[in-house]
Formats: sequence, structure tokens, C-alpha cells
Amino acid sequence: MACAVYTSVVGWYAALDLNSPIPLQWALVMWGATFGWIVSDVFNEWQHHVAARLYYEDIADGVCPDRGMQITSANGWKWYRRQGSPWRISSKRVRPQVHPVDAIARLQGRNPPPRK
Repeated sequence: MACAVYTSVVGWYAALDLNSPIPLQWALVMWGATFGWIVSDVFNEWQHHVAARLYYEDIADGVCPDRGMQITSANGWKWYRRQGSPWRISSKRVRPQVHPVDAIARLQGRNPPPRK
């Protein structure tokens, strides 16, 4: 961001001195690159957040077989890719009815207690 601001200021004075818009165009290129970098970073963070949330929901529901030490971000990303990207996964998807004790046991790495 600082580089884009610096290029804008220097480009402005250079454009006035040279009577040419080219230095100012370089500043616009820097702003475009900065904006693109920020958008890309925000998208990647959002994608990892969605992947982690779906992974933990599926573990709690008993859909994903991972337990205990298998619950890692790498396995979460694999599960996310296997299920499809967020464009294909519905947030309103049908989820099984799970007892809260069972979900907590799965997230803690244990198998749920047997139900009568």
C-alpha cells in the first residue's frame, strides 16, 4: 500500500514536470496490483474459513470419519476438496439429527457413547 501511495505522489510530480501521463499510469498500475493482492488474500482467507467450518460441522454430524489427531487443517482441506468447493456446497444442506453429546465426543476425538 505504501508503495502505491509513494508511486502516486512521485508519479503526480513527474507527470507535472514531464507533461506526460505515463508516470501517473504507473501509479494506477500499482493501485490495481495492490487492490488485486488484497482481494486475492481476502478470498483465500474466506475459503479457508469455509473449509474449516464445514469440516468441523461434518465431524460433529458424524459424516466425516476423522477423530482426535486426524483433525488437522490439511485433512480439513482434503475433506473440503472431496466434498466440492463452496460454490457447490449448500449451507442449507440436509444434516443428520445428532445428539449434542455425540457431537462433542466426536470433536474431542472419542467415539460417541452407545444410545438405547
